[in-house]
Amino acid sequence: MKKELNCHPIPSIYGSAEVGVKGQVVIPVKLRKEFGIKPGDNLFFLSQTSQGAIIILKMETVLALSKKITAIGKGLEKLKAKMK
Repeated sequence: MKKELNCHPIPSIYGSAEVGVKGQVVIPVKLRKEFGIKPGDNLFFLSQTSQGAIIILKMETVLALSKKITAIGKGLEKLKAKMK
């Protein structure tokens, strides 16, 4: 049986939070546990303005993605050199 790809999965809802006067937001405990977010962790913020969305990634995820992208780029450079 063939699995169908779901390009737009329904996002999980974890609750809401109020922004404090210093701009601080408390991340719901269920979300922190699911993603292993602990005090002192660094988070990376992106936005998708057209959708009114804020995207939060753990910094370790951003660094891992950066390494993968760099490796892909190096592979493409080698391929490009071979094609000359």
